[in-house]
Amino acid sequence: MRIGWAILAGLVLGGGLAWWLGRTPPGKTPDAQTRQAQPPALYRWRDETGTLQVTQTPPPKGLPYQRVPLDGAGGDRVTPLH
Repeated sequence: MRIGWAILAGLVLGGGLAWWLGRTPPGKTPDAQTRQAQPPALYRWRDETGTLQVTQTPPPKGLPYQRVPLDGAGGDRVTPLH
C-alpha cells in the first residue's frame, strides 16, 4: 500500500512541476508585449466641424491625424496640424 501512495505522490508532484514550468509568466502574454512595444501616445486631429481633438485613441477612419509619442520627460513637442 505504501508503494501506491508513493506513486500517487510522484504523479501529483510531477504534474504540478510540469504545470509550473509550462505556464506563461506574468507580463509575458502577447497583449502585454504589444503594450510594451508601442510607447504611449496622443492623437491630434480635427473633427468634422474643425474642432481640434486630442485623444488617447486614433480618430475615426478617414480623418487625418498626428500621432504624438509621449516620452514622459515633459519635453514633447507638437507641430501644427493643418
